[in-house]
This record gives sequence, C-alpha cells and structure tokens, in this order.
Amino acid sequence: MSGYFATIVEFGAGISKKLIKFESTPYGGLATAGGIATGIDNFSSSAYVNGSTGTALVDARTGNKTFQIISTSAMEGAIMIIKKTDATANTITISGDNSATIEGFNAYVLTTPNQSVTLQLHDSNWEVIGSHIPKLIISNAGTPDQIIGTSTSNVSNLAPVLSIAQKPG
Repeated sequence: MSGYFATIVEFGAGISKKLIKFESTPYGGLATAGGIATGIDNFSSSAYVNGSTGTALVDARTGNKTFQIISTSAMEGAIMIIKKTDATANTITISGDNSATIEGFNAYVLTTPNQSVTLQLHDSNWEVIGSHIPKLIISNAGTPDQIIGTSTSNVSNLAPVLSIAQKPG
C-alpha cells in the first residue's frame, strides 16, 4: 500500500489486536487485524442517545419505549444497532431528532422479541441498512394434517397455529 498513511491504535497492555485505519485509501477503507468493537448499552426506559452508542439493547418489559437518536451532520456515516431484548408485546419506537427521518418516515417500530434494526446516518437522516426478525416456530401444533386439517369444514384444527414460541438459540 505504497503512498497511503495508516494509523495503528494499540488497545492496551496484553491486547494483541490492532485497528488500522487507512487515512487515504482509494476506497476510504478500514482494515483490521481482528474484529471491530463498538459501544454497547442497555436501556430499560425511553432514551435520547448520541452516536457513541453503537448498539442499544432495549428492554420494553415495563411498557412501550421511545428511542430518539441524535442526527447531526457531524455524525455523518455513524452506524447504530437497536435491538428489542424482551419477549413482551410492548413496542420500541425509534425516531431521529428534529426533522430527521428513518427511511423517509418519522419513526421505525420494533414489535417482535429480539427484533433489531441497523441504521446509518446519511445527510442527517437515518437509512435502514439491515434488519432482523427472529424465526418463529409453531409449538404443540402436531402434524401438518392436524394444523391444516383434511377438510375445509374443520377450521378448529387451525387454532394451534396461533400458539407460537420463540425458537431457542
């Protein structure tokens, strides 16, 4: 990589990983000799956060939560992951501050246990660059014939489909 400057950051005594940020690569790249670590914080109440929280784990067991994230031009390119960690029906409503939008909308709502969204700030608005809704499995539903039934008049066999459980692991 002749002609490119790099900053090497040591993470402390006994830690062998180095973060190498190439200051002027043709790709504006980031190369590591290991993983990338970001901040991770737990929230159990509504919050107003800045870009220093790389990952927000939000517990909505006590009720619906509002999660507002700062959207200034100084944070251009910032990436934030927000995850709903509880198994309740309560929601987490995510919004940008001031007039910032998420994918052009005023808010993004997490409704499913362990659902998450990855956002990146661009032109003072948040773009969804990834999302995850965990797989759900049907519990105590029996065989496919018991779920669907063998005749159209036997609708009661569909009831177990409504009983769902979070897939372990």
